[in-house]
Amino acid sequence: MNSIKYGGLWEMTRHAKAVTFIGAGGKTTCVKQLSAEIQAAGYPVVVSTTTKVFPDPTFFRWQSTDFPPEETVEYPCFWFGGVEKDTGKWYGPSLTAVDRAIFDASDRGIRGGTGKRSWVIEGDGARGKRLKLWNALEPQIPQSSECVVLVVDGSLWGRRLEADDVHRPERFPELIGEIFYHESFWRYLANSPVFWPQYGQMSWVVFLNQSSVNTNEMLEAMWRFRPGIEGINESMKKPAHLRLAAGQAKEGIIQWCDWW
Repeated sequence: MNSIKYGGLWEMTRHAKAVTFIGAGGKTTCVKQLSAEIQAAGYPVVVSTTTKVFPDPTFFRWQSTDFPPEETVEYPCFWFGGVEKDTGKWYGPSLTAVDRAIFDASDRGIRGGTGKRSWVIEGDGARGKRLKLWNALEPQIPQSSECVVLVVDGSLWGRRLEADDVHRPERFPELIGEIFYHESFWRYLANSPVFWPQYGQMSWVVFLNQSSVNTNEMLEAMWRFRPGIEGINESMKKPAHLRLAAGQAKEGIIQWCDWW
């Protein structure tokens, strides 16, 4: 196994300037923790969503369906499109608007350098479930994302999966009733957006959050039973970079190793 490294979420995501979180089991916590780490390092951060999230009073708010926050706003800033009447949730701007904002920022030199903005996006919802499966319209990952983090609830590790644990269990019914351990984990991963061709240019992190077991043990199990590249379906695309991680996002304590 490649050497295990330690750090916070910012190190885990390789200091990427545009990070999107998908999956289940702590995405919102990850978004808040990463934005806090970036802000503490002296880089203003814009947080947004391409789905719906509950309002968070800890962020300065910027509401617009089309235009990103002005550069003079307070940070960290949450960019949302509006408020859903029935739930009170914030819904995000469109993928197109987010991509346009980040690409435009890159063109104008806003990304990179001291005091320049970073972007943290929550890219799908899981209705409070602990493991996410996706329909044809999910996830909502901006193409401008440099790094995407697939969050998995680490407390499921070693447990038998129940239908109530999984968002959209009908998408992969073979998982239900199985012990979520090395073999079922990798079969789940092979069916995830990590290997979807449209996201192959991005760096990926698969992060088992809230682990109740030894993180070294978890990483070693994931590594030892990883499938060979040749075992991946030909329709899938190997992403640019894949990192396996485990730990506690809320505490900012993560361990990881690189598959490639």
